[in-house]
Amino acid sequence: MTVPTPVQDVLDGAPALFLSPHLDDAVLSSGTLLLRAPRATVATVFTEASPAGTPARPATSCASAR
Repeated sequence: MTVPTPVQDVLDGAPALFLSPHLDDAVLSSGTLLLRAPRATVATVFTEASPAGTPARPATSCASAR
């Protein structure tokens, strides 16, 4: 079986960003690749909708969350 070049690059250490709309989506869909990718980063974009009438909170950047 041939591994696509972009996937092989990630397995060889190229940085990879996985965008996940929920906390577990990246792990459930790409868990094996994440385990083998030394420089993988998972960014969760949304976790749930705010209740009606609740003002949205500003996004937190990855840099300030560390």
